[in-house]
Amino acid sequence: MKKARAAGKDVNKAELAQIMGVSLPTINAWVAKGCPIVEEGGRGRSWKLNTEAVRRWREDLVVEDSSGGDRDNMASLDRRLKMVQVEREELALAKDKGKVAPVEQFEQTMISVFAKVRAKMRMLPPRVALLLVGQTDEATIRAIMAREIDDALRDLGTVTLTDEDEG
Repeated sequence: MKKARAAGKDVNKAELAQIMGVSLPTINAWVAKGCPIVEEGGRGRSWKLNTEAVRRWREDLVVEDSSGGDRDNMASLDRRLKMVQVEREELALAKDKGKVAPVEQFEQTMISVFAKVRAKMRMLPPRVALLLVGQTDEATIRAIMAREIDDALRDLGTVTLTDEDEG
């Protein structure tokens, strides 16, 4: 909150609301938005606001709103630019630490991993067929299938995305 003093009269929030023709909650909202104050209230002390400073502040807001808020837009753009710069620095640091990889590298690694998944799944039928020959009990067949699938998935679980042979 800005502290300000101007030529106007120092009044409390209720008096300012009456002078400005608005409600007390509106004055509270203005203060929250940065309306200039002379002295904060608290513990039995009234807030003090200067009528002239508040009038000028409101006038500036009206001008700003009518001009599309260029000052706010510039401040917002500056904040966004600084955020982008910080994000770039953080990304560069993460790259230096090896915590991120280019999308193309990740994509190639995933293609390789999915190829391994496909190969493991395609190897299931020939392996399982021999185990199932002569089986007629559904529970036994399910148990054999589940065991073989779990074995294939366990093998795939040992594949890492940073294998040396995959870049």
